[in-house]
Amino acid sequence: MSACGDGVVDAGEACDDGTNDGGEGECLPGCTALQSCGNGTIEGTESCDDGTNDGGEGECLPGCVALQTCGDGNVEGTETCDDGTNDGGEGECLPGCAGLQSCGDGSTEGTEICDDGVNDGSGPLGCTVGCGAPATCGNGTLEAPEMCDDGQNDGGEGECLPGCIGFQLCGDDVANGTETCDGDRVSCLTLGGGFGGGEAGCNGACTGYDDSSCTLPTCTVLYDLNATFQITNTPFSAGDQTNTGLDGLLVLEYTEDGSGNIIDGPVNVLHYWTYNDFVVGGLVTVTTKVHGFSPSCNGETNPSWRIDTDPGFPLVCNYQGNTTPVASGTFDVDADAIEWDACNAAADYWSSEASGNSSYEADDLSSGSGCLNGLVSTGNVACSGGLCGLGGLIDGNNPQFATWTQPFINGTGPSATNGLDVSSDAQATTVSTRTGASGGFQSHNVPNDTSSRTWVSWTGTRNGGSQYTTCN
Repeated sequence: MSACGDGVVDAGEACDDGTNDGGEGECLPGCTALQSCGNGTIEGTESCDDGTNDGGEGECLPGCVALQTCGDGNVEGTETCDDGTNDGGEGECLPGCAGLQSCGDGSTEGTEICDDGVNDGSGPLGCTVGCGAPATCGNGTLEAPEMCDDGQNDGGEGECLPGCIGFQLCGDDVANGTETCDGDRVSCLTLGGGFGGGEAGCNGACTGYDDSSCTLPTCTVLYDLNATFQITNTPFSAGDQTNTGLDGLLVLEYTEDGSGNIIDGPVNVLHYWTYNDFVVGGLVTVTTKVHGFSPSCNGETNPSWRIDTDPGFPLVCNYQGNTTPVASGTFDVDADAIEWDACNAAADYWSSEASGNSSYEADDLSSGSGCLNGLVSTGNVACSGGLCGLGGLIDGNNPQFATWTQPFINGTGPSATNGLDVSSDAQATTVSTRTGASGGFQSHNVPNDTSSRTWVSWTGTRNGGSQYTTCN
């Protein structure tokens, strides 16, 4: 007679291991079968058997020992972690027991709001430190990587700029916010207003450019001079003489309206030349051939020639395109006059032309933008006769070379009118020095190393055929 539990598999028994209380691979109670985890039937000591028993939330664990339950504090089956709460938090287990929350892994998990792997505000999503939300410029809260956030961020001196990228500060050499410029300089040609040149810097409030250094467009006129040289106060009046019809050139740079028409404004002397070519006879015979020029004679500022027989001695000192002013003034169209800027003349320049008791020499320098600067006198004064020494000359050749600065056009004293008369036509066809010195002398005097005086005046006539006459 068979008995389940006798350890003998009898007829009708599937197994009999003597105990028959189950256990994986052991005989089940009633000797009906071997317990087999994975057959889909819960048997013997099994807590569950879903046929696969590989875990997964709510599914049977390997060995059919229990259902996988995230939150029981046990890491089971497919769980990576299980701390019992599994609600995330930095370094804690995430919901579903899927892993630990780690800010910086590029995955937004658990309590994280944003995780782009960088989390300093500069990453692709703009996530902030601690996997916080991207910074919101304009919420009034300073958040990385914002430099500032005043809630408006529309700029204004000392206020936050758009994008919360920093403060607007005039003087930091960066134009931003409401600033038009900051520390930069631009060509005046870009500002409009008809300027002809110069540069404009940003003003102190960074709201625009200061155009005070901009220049208006200019044009030039070359004048042929007809000069008069008057010599006075020579010993015994032996050398006193007025010499007319002497040659010269003058190039003036006028302000123009952008169309070549001369208008009120600054005037510059670009070239000046006269040729003192005359003979004075009497007790002695003095033959003068001296060029006076500024800034150069045919491009030379210190030529080697002195006597008219020297190689290269010119008949004309032509303009060579100089653009640097040698004297400056202002043209008043309504007054038909050019008034020169201030020139502080040497004291001996003003000494009495009537008495001639003080010589005016090249060393007696004057200063000011209205002076004729770098005026060179070079050539020769030849004297013959026994009284040459009275005029400070020797018998024979007296080569000349001197450079000085003096009033360009002036009268007889510091209060004298300092200017040129200009013809009333629009083309400024003629310009003339003003004669008005006491005693009827010419407009202004030039150095002379004796106590005599040499007075000069001239009229200039526009040379419309010159390439250097560019004004209408």
